[in-house]
Amino acid sequence: MIKLMIVDDEKTTREGLMEYIPWKELGIDMVEEAEDGLKALELAMKFNPDIVLTDVRMPKMNGINLAEQLKLKLPKCKVLFLSGHTDKEYLKSAITLGAINYIEKPVDIEEVKRVISYTVQLCKKEKEQELREIGLVNKVTESIPLLIEKLCLELIAPSPPVDLIERLSFLYLPYLEKDFFITVLVKLNFANNSIPEINPEKKEVILKKISQLVEENEAYSLCGFKERDYIIIHIYGGLIKNTPLFNSLLNTIKLNLEQLLQLENRLFIAVGEMVYQFKDLHKSYKTSVITVQKQFFLGYDKILFFTMEKSDFYDFSKQNQQVFFDLIIAGRKSEAELFIKNIVNELRYNTNTLINNIKNYFFNLLVGITKIAQDRNIAIVESNRKEEFFWEEISKANTIYEIEDYILNKINTFFEILAHKKNNNSIVLSITKYIHNNYSNNDLTIKDIAAYTFLTPNYLCLVFKKETGKTINQFITEIRIEKAKELLKDRQIKLYEIASLIGFSDANYFAKTFKKLEGINPSDFREKYFL
Repeated sequence: MIKLMIVDDEKTTREGLMEYIPWKELGIDMVEEAEDGLKALELAMKFNPDIVLTDVRMPKMNGINLAEQLKLKLPKCKVLFLSGHTDKEYLKSAITLGAINYIEKPVDIEEVKRVISYTVQLCKKEKEQELREIGLVNKVTESIPLLIEKLCLELIAPSPPVDLIERLSFLYLPYLEKDFFITVLVKLNFANNSIPEINPEKKEVILKKISQLVEENEAYSLCGFKERDYIIIHIYGGLIKNTPLFNSLLNTIKLNLEQLLQLENRLFIAVGEMVYQFKDLHKSYKTSVITVQKQFFLGYDKILFFTMEKSDFYDFSKQNQQVFFDLIIAGRKSEAELFIKNIVNELRYNTNTLINNIKNYFFNLLVGITKIAQDRNIAIVESNRKEEFFWEEISKANTIYEIEDYILNKINTFFEILAHKKNNNSIVLSITKYIHNNYSNNDLTIKDIAAYTFLTPNYLCLVFKKETGKTINQFITEIRIEKAKELLKDRQIKLYEIASLIGFSDANYFAKTFKKLEGINPSDFREKYFL
């Protein structure tokens, strides 16, 4: 939208311009008028015109003074002068004030149209340029976090970028030739060892927050995400040497990240060694990577500084795996658990031990437990690919404590199932004993057996079926038929007597059942096998 204001103390001139100039055709959307410079200035502050067409000589405030005020208060406003006076002094003032053009009176309509048209095009070009510049600034502003993150990652390489100084300047960060520099590496440990994708907007919020916290402590930072579960923070400035303040900053960063990522007590912050030049930040980063490995041995929720302390390698040969397996086989659960806990405790002080060797050792223990379980018809995991399953679970572990919890859980599962199985075996033994003693009772029911074992009929049937693969009634029938086969040896005993002796009240039903199980009726069985 282009707005124009006419300023002239001659009413006829104002009205003539308003009436005879086709403003819309020329690209003018709104036109206002004022009768002197003072009123024009007051109106301009509200109307905010793009173009002011003003007479030079007016009462109260002339056109030159008005133009001076407009230049101060509305610098983008274009001023066009109208005057019947063509003396050089006025022309000089117009030129000094940057007047777009000078129209002599009496006014030539075509001349006015030409000048207005030219000025409108000028206004439109400037507005378009302004919009382009605003868009460019917005794009640059939006890209700054990405540029900072990119530079942050480049600084972990042995050779810093050749244009480091220029890029820091563009990012409004100072280049310090000599100072204190340090890399902080934050490990994000998500629940269930899953690593979700963090959207770009969330990343930007997180990185801006870190930078803000560092700036509040009068230091500078470059930070960025590495992969999806690490944040690199390069910090430089005198703050680093102030140990209490620096520790306070690290704790504040930790608390804010826990809130933003909903990772309470699941961060590990590794601080590299201090260096004294930008180009050596890669050394600080390298030591932060070494330090972050200690998470495996120390667990989450720690802030750890790099140290040159020497640590031993754990000797697995002193812990014979067969000793552990013998404890499992012997049913010595507490001792088997203590075996695991002792190894984990010793590993905490042997942090140079290769993590993969540790995982291999515990993987082999799990495989051994599985074989012992299989020999006892026990499944400690619901998977056909047990070894692959165990390795996947062990590989995902971020700490030795997660492995410890996992293997102790499997030991507990083994002994729980074993105890349950022993209990079930005892129940089955009681059931079979009662049936052997009472099979001849033709009124024998599952309720009778349940009363004898003090168990509910449903649970009784469930346990028996699970452990033997057959129902209680099937077992009773099988026992009766086996007893019948023994009695058939004696030809003195009649078939109906045998039926009664083994718990059948109906001899025909006995014969039918016998044939169903043995494929032959009782009398033929006697003739065939007991001549």
